[in-house]
Amino acid sequence: CVFWNFSKRGENDVAGAWDSSGVTRVSDTYDSSRVTVCQSTHLHASFAVLDSHNYTRNTSYTVVLSNSPYIGCSISLVCLVAMILILFTVRKGDLMTSPLRCQQNMIHLNLAIALALEQIVYMARVYQTLSEIGCVIMAGLLDYFYTVAFAW
Repeated sequence: CVFWNFSKRGENDVAGAWDSSGVTRVSDTYDSSRVTVCQSTHLHASFAVLDSHNYTRNTSYTVVLSNSPYIGCSISLVCLVAMILILFTVRKGDLMTSPLRCQQNMIHLNLAIALALEQIVYMARVYQTLSEIGCVIMAGLLDYFYTVAFAW
């Protein structure tokens, strides 16, 4: 049990630090509720319990959660490529003879291209997180393609 003491100086000269003076742990219950009771002699009640020694992480969830964005982006990218191919095929017709060659389909084609490029940049950005310049470029490209998709 600790509280944030604003009058202390923390690491790197940060205003405030965790302090345990005046705060005591009254009881711990490690049953299904996992409750820790703290008692403070201070007038304010802004204290926190920082304890995670019994925490266990389920690794099966982390594998699923770390891979699910790539699975979803891959499915989305395949559908966007199929949409682009269909709209390119429709676009090949003559303007006078093809009723499907219209401005609405051109807008959808440009939107699909922008979203497909955004998906590619999103999936490639993982490999650019170690380089600050690469990370900035990927963030700029993502912002650009989101803006383009919003504009279409």
